[in-house]
Amino acid sequence: VMHRVRLSFLNPSFRTASKKAEIRDPPVASAVDAVLAYDELRSLFAQDGIELTRRPETDFDGPRPGVGRLFPVSAGLLKTAALRADILENNIMVVGGKDNVLPILSELSQDAIKVEFLDILFCEGCINGPIIGNGFSRFSRKEIVTNYVRHELTRQRQEDIESFLDEYACVDLHRGFTNRAISLPIPGQKEVKAILRSIKKLGPENELNSAACGYP
Repeated sequence: VMHRVRLSFLNPSFRTASKKAEIRDPPVASAVDAVLAYDELRSLFAQDGIELTRRPETDFDGPRPGVGRLFPVSAGLLKTAALRADILENNIMVVGGKDNVLPILSELSQDAIKVEFLDILFCEGCINGPIIGNGFSRFSRKEIVTNYVRHELTRQRQEDIESFLDEYACVDLHRGFTNRAISLPIPGQKEVKAILRSIKKLGPENELNSAACGYP
């Protein structure tokens, strides 16, 4: 039976394309079989005539995750890993939102700050993913998730959680990182004009810029 089991990753973010590329990365290849965005999952349900509101609620297969259900909430990873962020200590930090994430990455690259564990949430948590598709605010979604976690914890014994942790403690979750960024100089106006001439764009009527990426 196990050879028929497949593992899918469901993603509420526009970053689904990068997630699909990530599962083919050699260190983790074959660990995840497929990545689906929420809108893709909704399309599959519609295609197969599946209406979730008419389906009974059931538990997920496999180990019940305890506080691991808090993962999609800002700082949920810290709770899952039993870590505490202290305002007087900078070794553990949680950063959310693009206006905060981009500056801290820049400061890290320049060794301007020292941190041992950094939880980066570009969308301020998966509950704020742009293609979730419901009308709730981020705060309402957080309340829904935390209420669900509290309820589920009352149904799970601590010794069962510890047993699962012991069973899967040998799973290697390490990843390596290699900086493969390519830094290219930004061309000046004269260089841009020369580039345009080289591809036969000789007048303003040929220089319509893409609103998405700026490609001339």
